Amino acid sequence: MELGMLIAKRIGLFLFLYFGLLILGHVAPVKSLISKTYNAIGNMATGSYRDGGTAKFRSLRPEELGRFKGFDSLVQLSSERQQEIAIEKAKAEGRNSAQISPVTYPVNSWVKLGMILSFFLALCLSTPISIKRKLIALALGCLSIFALVALQSFTAVGTKFARYYGELQAGFSDPMAVSAIRRVDNIIQYMGFSLLFAFIVWAVLCLPHINYHKYSKAKSS
Repeated sequence: MELGMLIAKRIGLFLFLYFGLLILGHVAPVKSLISKTYNAIGNMATGSYRDGGTAKFRSLRPEELGRFKGFDSLVQLSSERQQEIAIEKAKAEGRNSAQISPVTYPVNSWVKLGMILSFFLALCLSTPISIKRKLIALALGCLSIFALVALQSFTAVGTKFARYYGELQAGFSDPMAVSAIRRVDNIIQYMGFSLLFAFIVWAVLCLPHINYHKYSKAKSS
């Protein structure tokens, strides 16, 4: 069998697996698992932010889905200073309870995590390497993608804290720091960047372990 035919078959297998995983992502249990995983990564990366800021990632409640169409997760930003201001205001007005309104924004966890994982999984599974190598690549690759998502969550939250600094008084306030985190955020949030990152991780973990000599012999025969 010619090497070109083998490559074509592997590309076909990749496309089959990738689109199959994308379809699988619409199944409720898979969608829920991706959302919970994304939220866990976000909470781990940004739960306690700079200067008393707090970021909470959670799944949208059923009654919130209509308000945030196309999204499945919600990020809530608050701060210790915001709470102090609310308490001081409540005391000044003679109220026993303080009203705190966190800054919120929705996220589509499937776009941020599910599609990237599907792309990487399809690449790994369609690569002609041993099962052991595939398992190692899948483990290290998923951890690498989780690290990227954690960084994306950190910078996204940082830009939000900067935008609402007057209200929250937490996060980065230095103009140079704010500019730097916004520049990084503008780059790494693109889907193309995430896909390129996953592709590079796959290339590093999988390509060196393909037995090219084996397929060269198959071509000559």
